[in-house]
Amino acid sequence: MAQDPELAGVTELRVHGVGGATPAELLGDPAPRQVSGDDVAGFYRTRDAGGRHVEAYSWGGLTSRSATRILWLLLLPFMLANVAGWMCPRTLPGRRVLFAVYRAVVRWAALALTLNLVLLLTAIGSGYAGYQCGGRAGCASPWWLWPLAWPGMAESAGRRILLGAVVPLAAIALLALLAQTSRRRYEAVAPPVQQEEGQVGAAVREGPAVSAAALAGGMADPWFWDGHDVAARLSRAHTSAAIAFLAALIAYTGHAAGPPGWPAAYPLALGLAGLTLLGALAALAGDRLLERLEPWLGPASWAALAAAAVFAWTSAAGPGNRVSETPGLREAITVFYAGFGLTVAALAVVLAVAAVTGGGQGERGFRWGAPVVVVALAGIGLNLVLIGLLIRVSDVLGAIVYGYTGPATLGGEPVIVVFPMFGQVMAYLVFTPVAFVAIVLGVRFVRLLRVPSAEVETEYRGREAGEQPQPGPRRWYVSALADRAWALGVARARWVSGSMRELDLLFTGLALLGVALLAWAQWRFGQAGPPPPLWLVTVGAAVASLIPVGFLAALRLGWSDAQNRRMVGVLWDVGTFWPRCYHPFSPPAYPERAIPELQRRMWWLHDNGGRVLLVGHSQGSILAIAALLQPGCLPSGGRFALLTFGSPAHKLYNWAFPAYFHDDVLSVLAGARCWVNVHYLTDPLGGPAFSSARPAVDRLLPDPPSSLFQYGQPYPPIGGHGGYWIDPAVWKEADTLAATLTSDETPGVRG
Repeated sequence: MAQDPELAGVTELRVHGVGGATPAELLGDPAPRQVSGDDVAGFYRTRDAGGRHVEAYSWGGLTSRSATRILWLLLLPFMLANVAGWMCPRTLPGRRVLFAVYRAVVRWAALALTLNLVLLLTAIGSGYAGYQCGGRAGCASPWWLWPLAWPGMAESAGRRILLGAVVPLAAIALLALLAQTSRRRYEAVAPPVQQEEGQVGAAVREGPAVSAAALAGGMADPWFWDGHDVAARLSRAHTSAAIAFLAALIAYTGHAAGPPGWPAAYPLALGLAGLTLLGALAALAGDRLLERLEPWLGPASWAALAAAAVFAWTSAAGPGNRVSETPGLREAITVFYAGFGLTVAALAVVLAVAAVTGGGQGERGFRWGAPVVVVALAGIGLNLVLIGLLIRVSDVLGAIVYGYTGPATLGGEPVIVVFPMFGQVMAYLVFTPVAFVAIVLGVRFVRLLRVPSAEVETEYRGREAGEQPQPGPRRWYVSALADRAWALGVARARWVSGSMRELDLLFTGLALLGVALLAWAQWRFGQAGPPPPLWLVTVGAAVASLIPVGFLAALRLGWSDAQNRRMVGVLWDVGTFWPRCYHPFSPPAYPERAIPELQRRMWWLHDNGGRVLLVGHSQGSILAIAALLQPGCLPSGGRFALLTFGSPAHKLYNWAFPAYFHDDVLSVLAGARCWVNVHYLTDPLGGPAFSSARPAVDRLLPDPPSSLFQYGQPYPPIGGHGGYWIDPAVWKEADTLAATLTSDETPGVRG
């Protein structure tokens, strides 16, 4: 690639927000020239403007530009578990022991989600397809079940259970493969850490890798975005625990389904599996333990699986056509969900202790218990989809009955016996939260309709009194206030913007409702009683099983729409912003690559006599802030200025992640560099960077800029979140910051 034509002087480096804006859109140039990077994420340059070079960092290929990358949404529960760990209270990271306990408990909750996936996939593959369908005459006739028709399968429950375990084992292998390939693409990019004699190069960490969440310096630590080793160890620990758990399920259900007896392989498999699971729990308690214990977890888990396979394959033939639920599965489900509930309860206790003994929270964010709420939502969503899939698969295999023992066929179809608990979950867990959300949104919509417009009308009338629009004389302009709907639209946009931080009430209500329904279903699991209406179960299962497909299809069809892409993208990009320190199977964190690349580009410009004006919009502003917060990854004496607009630093990140985005952290950045943050009252995502007034940084611009418009033209539009790019006032701030970089009075910034 050809060298940049000119690097000295001021370079305006633009970083876009969510939605994957193209370099042409960022630079207003149909054919910008790529000067660094690749097709996924790269730097592009256009013609100089305003006395400075103009570049853009296009990182959309890391998150949204590829149509296939939308499939990462299938890992949404794991992403939520990873995000939950980063949502700790502000004061918690400063309390070393309690924060270590917190990190361990969140990691255990994240592991529970992985095991939850294995449990329900084992129920589908080994329980319903293998044990039940394989033992029913004529049930294993479809081509995709042909291995269950092999000689000797119908008479051996253990072999059918073992064969069905291919389903969860394939899922484990796929998750491990995705984690490995994404680590090579994202986490393998080393941060540009300052070395001896001012040289920069591939960073070499001294000592063992430490989780980014455990670093005392937070995002300012130069190793914060170097998560490859920790993510790899977490991935191997989760994989080992999942294989060991699968081995335990095979051995336990195979023994329960077979004839009495204790073959040597049975206690060996259970013992190795239990030891591996305990080792995984211990390893996840800390990075040092993870480094020491993780190497033996893999061999132990495979040994447990081999012992379980030997036991299941060689055990004496059990009953072949007994019509019943899968033996042993009820006990496994009961014990697992009890353990999952205790883990979430332990997390709540840790947060309660932190709240009682930790002093003030600081700026108000998520009201309380954000990690518990998000972990609960992750578990509810995962179980909802998988239980719906389980019922749909059972319906394909035969005639579903709940808690039934009787003839092997019903209406000419083989009977598939499903736990009543699953029917109760499908009957109520789908429709009750939907009704709750509908009620909450209905109340909010009524409040939106009742928003007054008097304040907006008064504000813009005051502006009109001293305003002289340009170009042309005043007589050619009329006021949009003549139409009350215009002022009402502005007032409603401001109301929506100001109420975004109230979403925690909706999330908390959903979590409490879902947990209560699951607890009730678990309690009814061992109770005798009438099952829910069959039609309600059938419809609920169909809806739940189609949720992932419908979600992906809707997003794929709407991905070409900029507004839809922006609203979905901001939630997704926030969720994948944080390193995979809690759940290794969550989608990759794009800043692991984007931030080091951004820092290296600034370093390259500095070494060639350049000074950088970093311009970030929306999520791009978060990348810019995170890059500048790491002085150890920036050149000593570097001259930088920062312009952010539509930044969610306070409205979203301080609300959800108060321990990592708060006034004290950002004050360090504001005091060391020239920083201006522009925002509108109508922006639903962006806002001021600080909770308290910081006029030196935060600039509130009117939106729309004026209520006057030329006769015959459209009303002044509301800029909202995307209007900054065409607002002259924003680029006036950019010109001022660029001028300060050329002034000798501007203090240098030492990295």
